[in-house]
Formats: sequence, structure tokens, C-alpha cells
Amino acid sequence: MFDGGRAAGLGIVLVAAAFAGCAGTGPSDAEHARSIAREAADGLTTPDAAKAAGYEPDPFCAPDEGVHWIDHDRVDGELDPTDPEALVFLPTTDDIESTAPGDQRFLGVEYIQAVEDADAEAPSLMGVPMKGPMPGHTPEMPRHAELHVYQADEADASDTFASSVAGIDCPASTTPPGVQDEGNGDTQRAQTEPASCSETLDGQRTHDHARIELYLDSERPFDLSPERYQLADRSIHFEAGDRDAGGAIVHLHEGGATMGCMLEALGWNVDHDRLILDDGTTYQTTDDTPFEVFVDGSRSPDGFDTRLEHGRTYVLRYNSTAAVSPCPDVGGTAVHEHAELDVRLNSSEPWDFSPSRYQDQSSAVRLEDGSADADGARIHVHEDRPSLGCLFATLGWETHEQRIETDTGDIYEAANGTEIEVLADGEPLQEGFDAPIQQARTYEIRYNATPANASAE
Repeated sequence: MFDGGRAAGLGIVLVAAAFAGCAGTGPSDAEHARSIAREAADGLTTPDAAKAAGYEPDPFCAPDEGVHWIDHDRVDGELDPTDPEALVFLPTTDDIESTAPGDQRFLGVEYIQAVEDADAEAPSLMGVPMKGPMPGHTPEMPRHAELHVYQADEADASDTFASSVAGIDCPASTTPPGVQDEGNGDTQRAQTEPASCSETLDGQRTHDHARIELYLDSERPFDLSPERYQLADRSIHFEAGDRDAGGAIVHLHEGGATMGCMLEALGWNVDHDRLILDDGTTYQTTDDTPFEVFVDGSRSPDGFDTRLEHGRTYVLRYNSTAAVSPCPDVGGTAVHEHAELDVRLNSSEPWDFSPSRYQDQSSAVRLEDGSADADGARIHVHEDRPSLGCLFATLGWETHEQRIETDTGDIYEAANGTEIEVLADGEPLQEGFDAPIQQARTYEIRYNATPANASAE
């Protein structure tokens, strides 16, 4: 049984990367900043007051930091020491938003300045250099620089401008998945952050090409042809017209590029456990739904840090519905086989698979432009061994034992003596849509009742 349904990933928020502190800032500077921050936070040290002033809490408590309450309208490129962009609280219960007396403890403030240029020098505030610039931690947050000013009892003068402070212990149920509070000032993530372009690109000029396929909750490769993805970065980019049957061709003009760097060049935010697209769509990993990177069909242990090399094919897969993956048995072994497909749903004519939306939708199994003939369409199999259900999933169809939903929303369902027949060379297939596609066979799908909501194809 196959279900091509998609599920959006869950966005996880961690609002400050871990820094040890701010070198060169003495006790007098720290006390001066604390004094200004105390005045700025006057009247804002309770959740009720914070909400009334426009601040909203993140959904998780960051270990050694607390819960950041941010007013995104204040993150506007201007800095005012008397008007912080964020407040930091520590919940004492499992309810991050609780306003009951004693359920929240005020820790300090955070200043955030939007910075468009990733190579710009971080600004200073109250004589203290800010951290950054860095990508936004949420879809709403732009690239920015930030500075914490902690006033908590746990923070001594040397911790005033740190982004994390040992002893700020979040209730266990409020921390993000994949993050553990070690209780010693070190927030241990399940994996380290992938290297950025500034860390991997080596300055050596090249002119190489590789093929990229991104499958994000879909068996169709992500469409990288829109103009916003073209020539987005001079060192690593896509160029209009370079899309092929399996995905897109990436142009490498500087050595050292990685999968993570390529995604960063598209304007995406990349963690080993979270991917935020330029439109804000977020994919979040769990133990059962990791990001997987393949190089020429073999899984790469380096994940987003996998180096991109000339002439190779790189595949990124993420499937939050892994238990019902439409192509679980496709093994990556290269083959080149053909079969015929003839689908007739309430019609004596075969379904028209010639529209472009059905062509070249997967590198493993696909229909190719021009393959439609009088009896149906030709299936091209390039990896061993996809099933019929896998093929239909790549076309955007959902197939069940006695139910079909097409990509246009038409539903064909067995009822009142009607049935969906799955045939190979004229003989019924006991496996139905689970049957593997085999070389030179003709596969027929038949249904002969008129569904109430079917439109003419």
C-alpha cells in the first residue's frame, strides 16, 4: 500500500550559538552594561509584561541560555540599548508560557541587529563587540548580530556578555529534541553544526559540475529551476536550463564546496538536524527521520559536510513519513530497463502521461518525454528495483489496494462490485501496486466505474 502524502517538518528554535564570552571586556564595562540593561528591562521582567510589550517566547528552552522572548518588529537594523529586541526568562515548570507567580525567572536581555552582508564586521554596542553576523535562527529572523547581557545570579562579570552561562538549567521537557543540557555551560547537540561556505571554500578556481537531487518529503526532486536559485552565488550555483532528468546541475567555480555550502548558497539555513528553506519551510530530523546524503548511490557518512566533486551525483533525502515511504526497496544499483504502462480509468483510452508534470520526475524510475505511444507510456527504470506504487508516487498519485487518487485529486475507489485491477502482460498481479517493475513487461491498471468527483482527463 502506498501513500504519497507529505508532512511538513517541525522547526526547532535555538536562539544563540555558544560563545565563551567577550575577551577584552572588563568588570567596569560589564557593570555599566548591566546597569543600562536593568533600566531597559524595568517593567518587563514578568511574562505578562513581556507579552503586553510585544515579545513572544520561543517554543523551547535553550540549555545554559533560557527561553528567548523576541519582538521581531524590533529587529529592524537599529540598535537602542534602552529598547532590547529580546528578553530571556528561565521557566521553573514544564509550561514555557506560564505567567503564574514563581513559574518564570528573568535572566537578562538580548540585543539583535539585522545585518544583510554576511562578510560585514559585527557592530558594537555599549563598547562591546556583538557576535556575528550569523544566519537567522528562525524563518522570521534575518541574518544578524547579537549580544546577550545576563543579569542572572548564575552570571558573574565574565559571563555578562556570554551567549550561554553554566548553571542555567532548563526543565528537561522544555529543551529541543537532540539537545542535552550537560549542566556545565556546554550545550551538547546531537551533531556538530555543518561547516559553512566561509570555512570550506579554499579560494582555488575550478570549473566543475555535479548533479544534485533533493528529495524533501517527496519522491519528486525539488525544483531548483526558479530564477531565485539561479546564479545565486558566484562560487557555487545553478544556471538556468541546466536541469536534467534527475535534478539539477550545480556549477562549482571554487574548490572545497560541500552539500551544506551549496544549500547555504541558495539562502537556506542548514543544521545537521534542521533545514530551513528560503520560503520558511522547515524540515526537522528525529531518530527515525534523518537527513541522508548519497554519493553515486552510496550513503555518505559526512552528511551536509560531504564534498562536491566533478561528475558525481549527490542525493539528499528526507522523509518524515518514512514508515510509508513509497520507494523503500529501491537499492541504488544502476540498471537501464524499460516496461510499458497502460492506465485506463473509466475510459477506453489510456491515461495521457505526456504532460510535462509526469516527465522525468525521479532518477530511479520515471516516464520520459516523448515516450507516450498509442497504448500508454514507456517506463524507464534506472535503479533496482522500484515497484508500481513507487512509480505512481513519483507522479504525485496515491495508490492503495483498491483506491487511487491522482495528482489532480480525482479518486477511483472500489465499491459495489467494482474493483481496481493491476495486470502484467494481461495476467492479474497478486502483489498489486507492490509488484516490482520488470524489464519488457506491460503493466495495466483498469477501473470501470464512474467516481462522483472524477473530472475528464
